Amino acid sequence: MPVGVYRVSFADGGRTNWHSHSGPQWLFVVEGRIRVQRQGEAAQDIDAGDAVVFAPGEKHWHGAVPGGSGTHIAVNVNVQTTWLEPVSQVEYEGTARH
Repeated sequence: MPVGVYRVSFADGGRTNWHSHSGPQWLFVVEGRIRVQRQGEAAQDIDAGDAVVFAPGEKHWHGAVPGGSGTHIAVNVNVQTTWLEPVSQVEYEGTARH
């Protein structure tokens, strides 16, 4: 079973597009703060030392918190990623749900 491990840093305003994975994804925040959002839920901010898990097929995005930066380690187990539409500024700022 292939496992991908990625260290990803985001500057202020940086974020992924909405996307999903065919397998589970774990994010471990190692520096700063990271904002994550699952489809249909409010965005949440997680700090260094925190972790979050996305289930297979769960549409989500992640990036820096507004006004800050952060780094996470992403662990993807047997995953193919499906990239979707960009996260809007309103979604990023946490004032809208997708």
